[in-house]
Amino acid sequence: PGSWDQIYAPLRHAVWHGWTPTDMVFPFFLALLKDNPKNVSARIEHGVILGMLGDTAGARVVLDEAREFLAIRSNATDRWEYAVARSWVDEKSAVIAELGRQLREPARRTPTANVYVLRVTWASQPLHGDPEFEEMLKDPKNNAPLF
Repeated sequence: PGSWDQIYAPLRHAVWHGWTPTDMVFPFFLALLKDNPKNVSARIEHGVILGMLGDTAGARVVLDEAREFLAIRSNATDRWEYAVARSWVDEKSAVIAELGRQLREPARRTPTANVYVLRVTWASQPLHGDPEFEEMLKDPKNNAPLF
């Protein structure tokens, strides 16, 4: 489908001895967290990034901080994203149970909280292939119509 020779130039990372605007995305993201410590969504995304990079201890710390803010200011989207993010650092069965619980609450669900999104989103990648997760996706109780 593509090759590394065909990269949109502004999105190309710098060679070892330089930098491009693309190389500033992650530091800028961290600066946003510092300036707005109660931004739950940014903390959740930060936790996912650390989990993807293999820093599960760091991801756990950031997601624990996000959980504290969820207790103060909580909405369905943040709760859903938090549950998906925990798949990078926690026991998968606990994450799957929480996602299943949220799926069975259609009145409190957001448009992104559905099995269709779970099948394709990169954020739930650690759960893909897990028999318990695949069973949850097939369960008719979790497949309520989107509209």
